[in-house]
Order: sequence, then C-alpha cells, then structure tokens
Amino acid sequence: MKNGDRGSRYDLPVNRLSAVAAVLILTQSGTALAQNPSPLPEWVYSAGAPVMRRFMDEIPTWRVILGASVEVLPKYDGSHKYRILAGPMFDIRYKELAFLATGEGLGVNFFHNDYVRTGLAITYDLGRSPTLANELNRLGDVDPTPEAKLFGELVLFPVVLRANVRRAMGGYNGWAGDFGAYLPIAGTKRLFIFAGPGLSFGDQNYMQRYFGITEAEADASGYPVYTPSGGAKAVSFAVTATWLMGNHWFLNLTGAGDCLLNDADDSPTTQNRVQGIASFTIAYRF
Repeated sequence: MKNGDRGSRYDLPVNRLSAVAAVLILTQSGTALAQNPSPLPEWVYSAGAPVMRRFMDEIPTWRVILGASVEVLPKYDGSHKYRILAGPMFDIRYKELAFLATGEGLGVNFFHNDYVRTGLAITYDLGRSPTLANELNRLGDVDPTPEAKLFGELVLFPVVLRANVRRAMGGYNGWAGDFGAYLPIAGTKRLFIFAGPGLSFGDQNYMQRYFGITEAEADASGYPVYTPSGGAKAVSFAVTATWLMGNHWFLNLTGAGDCLLNDADDSPTTQNRVQGIASFTIAYRF
C-alpha cells in the first residue's frame, strides 16, 4: 500500500487508511445470515467491497472467510415479537470477478473500478413461515424463494452509495429493492465502524403477500380485507463494528432499526412500525 499517496489523495490520516485497509481485507461481508425481509439495510451485506482496491496494490486471487452468526430479528415484518436465527457464515471471492456469500449471494461483477461496482447475483428471500400462522390468525405463509438481484455501487469516498433491485422466482412473486449509503465513522488498528441509512421498497405483489389480506384470508382470520399499493416500505439505519483479534480471527457486531412506511405501516398485521435487529458473527479468514 502506498500510504502517503493514498493519504494525500483522499485527505484522510494514514493511520485511518491503514485501519480501513485491514478491516476490508479481513472482514468484508463479515455479517448477515438473513436476507430480506429484514431491518438490515442491504449495504450491510457488502460493506467494503467496492473500495477494497483503493487500499490494496494487488487483489488476492482467492479470499475465503468462514464463521458462524447469530441474529435476533422480528418474527415477521411488523411483528412485536422476536426470534433467534443462527447458522454458518461464509464469504468466498475470486479476484474481483465472482463471489459466493451468505449476504450477497452467488454473483459476478460486470464492472469494477475505483469508483463503480455493478453486477448480478442470485440471492434468497426467507419468506414468512407457516409456523407464524397462529400469530397472524391463519393468514397465508410466503414461501422462501431465490431472487435475481441486479446491483450497483458508487464510491464518493468516504461515502459509498448502493442500490439493488430483486426479482423473486417464487414466493412473493414480485419486485423489491433497496437504496442505501454508508461510510466509516471510527477506526483503529483493531476496531472499525461503518454506519449508514437505507430505504427499501416493493411492488404491489410484494406488498400484498407480506402486508395485504385477501377476502379468503379475511374470512379465516377476522382481519379486514387490505390491498396495499407498491412503493416505499421502510427506512432503516445500521451500524456495524468489527474487532480484529489477530491476523485471521475477527468479531462483528451489527445493530439496525427500521421504520415501516405508507401501506406497510397501515397494514392490519403491523403491530410495531419500528423494528430492530442485532447480529453477532465470529469468523476466520484463510
């Protein structure tokens, strides 16, 4: 790394740039078990990816991170009750061309330079489990489904802007997406913190499956018929912190909250418009 050049180019202290580089090299995508719906802004799943080349003279051929994560998140969008979700975390990348990660999915980068990253990925939506039928008064479940995701990131250093649009291949059978932004807010040689907002949206199919109530569901549940429109679903904010325990091991803590908007907030199934999520990850970089 050419610390002197980088520091003068971006007007940031050399020690902060070194901290940024260390975190990006070791911990890219160091969180995320659940995909949407979730109070996590979508940028959390890829934090650091578009700016890594700015701090590395050469991108490694392979980067492999394996670990485990635990998340506490709402039982469903708008629920006042929470559940615990635990499982493996992995992030495998080949140069700047391809990746397989629990957060970002399986994808390729069409284009990648110091300022822009764009690509296509296959990810997933967890749906709404039938085990929630009693809490939702026998409303229909939403099957888990793969999604095709088109994404793009723009670096206005130190701010990174990210947008994505996803098409479900089943489940809610519609379109959804997310706009977000993040930046580093604190850093040392062992600890670094990113933070930023997000705005999620869905089309009419998405909103109907997650927040709407059909006539048949109304008859079964006692809820009134409700037909939401597509549009903005929620605004969110997240903070993710990574602590390096050595050259390979690291811990990641992420906290986020969102506020349901418009027809999502007005749904009869929405008990809490403000929701939160907490995530803990321990991982090892090979």
